[in-house]
Amino acid sequence: MKTPKEKLDSKGNLLPTVACPVCLYMMDCASSLEPCQRPRPGDFSLCLKCGAILRFQENFHLRAATEFEIRFLPDKERKVLLEAQMVIRAMPTGIFCN
Repeated sequence: MKTPKEKLDSKGNLLPTVACPVCLYMMDCASSLEPCQRPRPGDFSLCLKCGAILRFQENFHLRAATEFEIRFLPDKERKVLLEAQMVIRAMPTGIFCN
Protein backbone atom coordinates (compact mmCIF):
# COMPACT_ATOMS: atom_id res chain seq x y z
CA MET A 1 0.00 0.00 0.00
CA LYS A 2 1.33 3.44 -0.93
CA THR A 3 1.95 5.92 1.90
CA PRO A 4 -0.25 9.03 1.59
CA LYS A 5 1.81 12.11 0.64
CA GLU A 6 0.46 13.95 3.70
CA LYS A 7 2.51 11.57 5.87
CA LEU A 8 5.80 12.27 4.05
CA ASP A 9 8.40 14.99 4.41
CA SER A 10 10.15 16.80 1.55
CA LYS A 11 12.62 13.90 1.16
CA GLY A 12 9.92 11.24 1.04
CA ASN A 13 10.50 10.00 4.60
CA LEU A 14 7.65 9.39 7.05
CA LEU A 15 6.86 12.38 9.23
CA PRO A 16 7.23 11.63 12.93
CA THR A 17 4.17 11.65 15.15
CA VAL A 18 4.57 14.80 17.22
CA ALA A 19 2.60 16.72 19.82
CA CYS A 20 1.63 20.34 19.36
CA PRO A 21 3.89 22.19 21.80
CA VAL A 22 0.92 24.35 22.87
CA CYS A 23 -2.00 21.93 23.38
CA LEU A 24 -0.29 18.50 23.00
CA TYR A 25 -2.61 17.40 20.15
CA MET A 26 -0.86 14.53 18.34
CA MET A 27 -0.16 15.02 14.62
CA ASP A 28 1.34 12.63 12.08
CA CYS A 29 0.70 14.35 8.76
CA ALA A 30 0.84 17.72 7.05
CA SER A 31 -0.66 19.32 3.98
CA SER A 32 0.16 22.40 1.96
CA LEU A 33 -1.68 25.09 0.08
CA GLU A 34 0.75 24.40 -2.78
CA PRO A 35 0.01 21.24 -4.80
CA CYS A 36 2.46 18.37 -4.26
CA GLN A 37 4.56 20.30 -1.73
CA ARG A 38 5.70 18.46 1.37
CA PRO A 39 7.03 20.06 4.55
CA ARG A 40 10.65 21.17 4.80
CA PRO A 41 12.57 22.29 7.87
CA GLY A 42 11.63 25.91 8.58
CA ASP A 43 8.17 25.68 7.00
CA PHE A 44 5.23 27.01 8.98
CA SER A 45 2.25 24.90 10.02
CA LEU A 46 -0.87 25.16 12.17
CA CYS A 47 -2.21 22.89 14.88
CA LEU A 48 -5.65 21.75 13.77
CA LYS A 49 -6.91 21.68 17.35
CA CYS A 50 -5.71 24.93 18.95
CA GLY A 51 -4.61 26.94 15.90
CA ALA A 52 -1.07 27.53 17.16
CA ILE A 53 1.33 28.71 14.46
CA LEU A 54 4.19 26.22 14.38
CA ARG A 55 7.47 25.64 12.51
CA PHE A 56 9.08 22.43 11.38
CA GLN A 57 12.54 21.86 12.83
CA GLU A 58 15.36 19.92 11.14
CA ASN A 59 14.04 16.64 12.59
CA PHE A 60 10.47 17.55 11.53
CA HIS A 61 9.31 18.00 15.09
CA LEU A 62 7.26 21.15 15.62
CA ARG A 63 7.93 24.19 17.77
CA ALA A 64 5.86 27.29 18.37
CA ALA A 65 6.74 30.06 15.91
CA THR A 66 7.95 33.26 17.52
CA GLU A 67 6.10 36.56 17.16
CA PHE A 68 9.20 37.88 15.35
CA GLU A 69 9.07 35.06 12.78
CA ILE A 70 5.37 35.60 12.17
CA ARG A 71 5.67 39.38 11.93
CA PHE A 72 8.38 39.17 9.28
CA LEU A 73 6.66 36.64 7.03
CA PRO A 74 5.75 37.94 3.58
CA ASP A 75 2.35 39.67 3.84
CA LYS A 76 0.49 37.06 1.78
CA GLU A 77 1.87 34.13 3.79
CA ARG A 78 1.17 35.82 7.14
CA LYS A 79 -2.38 36.68 6.06
CA VAL A 80 -3.13 33.08 5.02
CA LEU A 81 -1.75 31.70 8.31
CA LEU A 82 -3.65 34.19 10.47
CA GLU A 83 -6.92 33.65 8.58
CA ALA A 84 -6.59 29.86 8.87
CA GLN A 85 -5.78 30.26 12.57
CA MET A 86 -8.98 32.28 13.07
CA VAL A 87 -11.07 29.58 11.36
CA ILE A 88 -9.59 26.84 13.55
CA ARG A 89 -10.02 28.86 16.75
CA ALA A 90 -13.65 29.67 15.88
CA MET A 91 -14.53 25.97 15.89
CA PRO A 92 -15.42 24.41 19.27
CA THR A 93 -12.74 21.70 19.13
CA GLY A 94 -10.61 22.65 16.14
CA ILE A 95 -10.80 21.03 12.74
CA PHE A 96 -11.20 17.23 12.44
CA CYS A 97 -10.82 16.80 16.20
CA ASN A 98 -12.96 14.83 18.61
